[in-house]
Formats: sequence, C-alpha cells, structure tokens
Amino acid sequence: FYGFSEGKYSDYAEAVKRVGVDVLEVSPEAARSRYPQFTFKGASAVLIDRTGGLVAARDTIAGLSDYLRRRCLIREQTRVEEIDLTSDPICLRTTAGDLRAERVIVTAGPWVSRLLPATASRVRVARQTVGYVELEGDAANYTPGSFPVWGCLGEQAAIVYYGLPQFGRPGIKVARHIVSGPDDDPDNLPDSPDPDAIKDLRRFLAGHFAPSVRRIVDTEFCHYTNTGNEDFILDQHPENDRIVIGAGFSGHGFKFGPVTGRILADLALTGRCDLPEFADARERFRLRPHPGSGQPF
Repeated sequence: FYGFSEGKYSDYAEAVKRVGVDVLEVSPEAARSRYPQFTFKGASAVLIDRTGGLVAARDTIAGLSDYLRRRCLIREQTRVEEIDLTSDPICLRTTAGDLRAERVIVTAGPWVSRLLPATASRVRVARQTVGYVELEGDAANYTPGSFPVWGCLGEQAAIVYYGLPQFGRPGIKVARHIVSGPDDDPDNLPDSPDPDAIKDLRRFLAGHFAPSVRRIVDTEFCHYTNTGNEDFILDQHPENDRIVIGAGFSGHGFKFGPVTGRILADLALTGRCDLPEFADARERFRLRPHPGSGQPF
C-alpha cells in the first residue's frame, strides 16, 4: 500500500500495526528499488504487508462447489423471488416452486435489498469497471513473486485504486475501488465498458507505472454492495431472528468468506457467535447499528 497524505497514511499504517499485521514501512525510493514496475511518484511512504497473498478465486469456488455437491442439495438456475418473513417454516418463493426452511441465511449480494427491503436504507450498489492490462516488458515481471498485490491510498486513507499480478488469465488486474455514488442496477449491465472509466484507468496507469501500457487485454464488470461506512452487515433480521443476513461487504466479501461463513452459521444456529473479533465489535455489524455509529446513507 502507498499513499500521498502523510497524516492519513500514518493513521492507516498505525492501525494496521496495532492489530498485529506483519508490515514493513519503507521510503518510496526503497520501494522503487524493490518494485521497479511502479513510480511511487509523490507518495509519502510505502507499506509492505508481508502477510499478503493471492487467492485463486476460480479454483476456490470450484473446490467449494464440489465439496457441497457431495453433501447437500444445490438448486442451480433457480431465482428466489420472495422471502415470506411471517411464515413458519420460512417460505422462499422461487422460480422452481416454494421451499421451506427452519433457518435461512441470505447472502444475495447486490440483490439483497430486493429480497429483504429492511436492508434498503443501509446498502447501495456500485458498478466497478475492472481492467486487465498488458504492460511493456518481460511478462515475468508481472507474475506473483515479482509483482505485488497493491493498493493506492487516497487523501482519506481509503483504497482508491488496487491491482493484482497476472494470474490465471492474461494481463495484470487494475481497478478503481468505488464505495460511493449512485445505486446501480445489477441486472442492467452496459453492452461495453464506460469509456470514462477506461480513460480513468489509463490515466492512473500512466502516472503510477514505469512501463507503458501495451494494450488493455480485457475488461469486466463487478458490483460492490456498499454500506455507508463499509462495515459489513452480519445480523439477524429484525422481524424474524431465524433469518440471518450477510450483506454490505463493500468489495471485501470473498477474502473474508471463511470467517463470515462461521459467523453467519453460528447466528443462524444459536443466535450468537463467540468469535472474539466479532463479539467485541458486535454492534458495528448490526443491520440497525446503535445511534452514533455513523450511517452516511
């Protein structure tokens, strides 16, 4: 991670160290020596996270899917159209007929507010334009081990841009981390990427990478389901505590899957989770946080 506001960057670095992350703080000059692919122009400092890594998302999902297929029933190509909060057992009305369950965990991503209107005031959907970029030079310079998982911090110590090495497909991944703005419709995808978004990525690449852009190999869309303060929603539904909600992951959901899965399962089965990191900050993850916790939406 690297940033441009000395005070905000220092706050971020101190917070990361305080929770025990193994990080090394270096000057932009030292960072350029280690990672010559970046210019670090204008950066106040650089923080190297020695615990960071890369998750093979496609392989992970395939492995989890295979594990679940051997142990439970998966309904594919089946859309849940409504959840009846008042029925007992809980009724899920789907395109393949009604399903009934004693406990329900809803992790519907950008569609969560349609299924559970109680979340509508807490979440907004922001479409992200992700680029896969081929830079000049040896392709080996952009693979794991040579090229880092990185984030660029803005004035408010928020990740504004981020990227990954070339892994599993051509091109390094580069994207802007958008956690505010209009509420996008996840069912209404444009036919092509937003030209302004592509220009924005090119402008960032030109200013922050030493090699020139050879070509943009590919682009894709993804959707963040953002809360106003980027805290996740991990809570029981206020009208039916047998329905548990996992939502508002603000672009960070996948990497936290193991721990959020445990929390949601515990809440569904027992109504509580004793995982210390969650229990100590329980109020932050409620659908309706206590007054003063901050809900910019």
